[in-house]
Amino acid sequence: MSKVYILLIIALACPLTGTAQGGSGGAVYKLLFSPSISSQAGEPTTIVEAAPGFFDFMAYGSSNVNGSSIWSITRHGTMNEVFAPSQSQPFSLLSFVQGSNASLFGDAGSSSAGSDYYLSMSPLGKDVHQFTTPDNGNSVYLIQAPHGFYDLLGYTKAGQQITWIFSYITYGGAVKSLFNMKGTGRMPLLGSNIVYGPDGNIYGLQTVSNPATDPSWVFRLTPQGQYSTIATIQPPFYASGTNPVVFGPDGNIYGTIDSGGSNGKGAIWRATLSGSMEIIASFPATGMVQPESLMAAGDGNLYGTTQSNYVFRYDLSTQQLEPVHHFPEVTAGYPQCPCQLIHGSDGTFYGITPTGGNSPGIGAVFSLDIGIGKPKPVVQQVLPLSGAVGTQVTLFGGWLLGPTSVTFNGVPATSVTATSSQSVLVEVPEGATTGPITITTPGGTFTTSQDFVVN
Repeated sequence: MSKVYILLIIALACPLTGTAQGGSGGAVYKLLFSPSISSQAGEPTTIVEAAPGFFDFMAYGSSNVNGSSIWSITRHGTMNEVFAPSQSQPFSLLSFVQGSNASLFGDAGSSSAGSDYYLSMSPLGKDVHQFTTPDNGNSVYLIQAPHGFYDLLGYTKAGQQITWIFSYITYGGAVKSLFNMKGTGRMPLLGSNIVYGPDGNIYGLQTVSNPATDPSWVFRLTPQGQYSTIATIQPPFYASGTNPVVFGPDGNIYGTIDSGGSNGKGAIWRATLSGSMEIIASFPATGMVQPESLMAAGDGNLYGTTQSNYVFRYDLSTQQLEPVHHFPEVTAGYPQCPCQLIHGSDGTFYGITPTGGNSPGIGAVFSLDIGIGKPKPVVQQVLPLSGAVGTQVTLFGGWLLGPTSVTFNGVPATSVTATSSQSVLVEVPEGATTGPITITTPGGTFTTSQDFVVN
C-alpha cells in the first residue's frame, strides 16, 4: 500500500571544524548533524550517497519512541525526515542502498510483525512499500546489483538451528533463493558482509562456528547459485566486531581483523581470486589500534577507522599503513568510533557513528576532507554488452554521479541519467558503432576495456 509523506526541513546549527592530529595534516572536519538526547532522529547507523534529484546523502537514525526513522542530510548539514513508522509498527533498519531504478531500498525488522521486510521509496520520499520476506526470513546483508539486490536471509523454525540462504530480490519485491548454506556445514561470519564483485559474483566470509578456533573461508557465489571457496583463513581469525570486506582497485579482496597481527592489535589481509591469503599490514601496539571499518577510496587506496578514533590509510602502491586523522577522545562535537565512511563524489569523506557528537552516546554525521580530490568514475559492468540504436544500457560501478558525457566509440549519447552512485542509464545513440564506452564525470574519465557491440 502506497503512502505519501511530507518532508520536514530542519535548519541546523553551524558545523564545527577541526584539523588533523596525526598523519599528513591539513584535514578539515565538520560536524553536519548530531541529534540531541530528546531528538527522534536517534543514533545514525547507515549512510549512502544518493543520485541528484533524490538526496545529497541518505542517513538512518533510530528512535527510542517509534522505532527507526529514515532521514536525508545535505553536504551542508540540512536534515530532512523522510519516513517514520507508526507507533504500532516500529522497525529496525539494517541497511540501505539505491537501486539502478533510482528508488531507495532497505531491509528492516518489524517487532510487531515478527519478521523482516524490505522497504522501498521512490524519489521525493513518496510511495513507501513494504515487501515481507517469505517464511519469516531475517535479512542480514543487502547489497546492490545492476538490476536488483542480493541478500543473506536467516530462517529459523522451532527447535531447529538457523538456516542461511542467499537470495536475489527484484525491485518489485520478489525473493528468489539461490543457495542454502546448510549443506556446507558452515555459517556466515557475522559482523562482516557480502560484496558484489567486478566479475558479477558475490563474495564474503564464512566459518564453522568460532573463527578464533575454527578455519574461515572466503567464498564465491555466482548469480546462478554456484558456490565455492577461494581462500582459507587459519585460526585464530579474530573478527569479532564490524569487519567489512571490500574489493580493491587491483581486483583483490581486502579485509581487517580487530585483534591479531604482529602486535596483537589488528591487521589488514588480502585474498586473491586465485586463492592466496596473507596478512599485509599490522596495526601498531599503541595509538592507532583495532580497525573496525574499511573502504576503497577513489584515489586507489584503502581507508578505515579504528576503535581508538583514528582514520587510517593503507597505500596499495607503497604498502604503507599510516594515520591520516585522529578524532579527539570524548569531546563534544566529535564522533566516537565505531564509524562508517564513504568517499563522496565531491572528494570529501562522509561518515556516521551511533556514538559521540554533541550528546555523546547519541551519534553524529560528519565530513572529513583530507584533500585527495574527486574520485574518478569506475565502470565494472555494462549490461547488455550489445544492442541496437535506442537500447537502454546500464553502466554499473562506482562514483558515477554527475556524468557530463557518455560516448559509444566516440559518438555522444543524448539520453544519460545517473540513477545512483553506482549506476547510469544511457541509450545507444544514432550513429554509434561497435567500440568502447567512455563516461566522464567531474572526477575524471573512464573507458571500458570491453567493446559494446552495436547490432
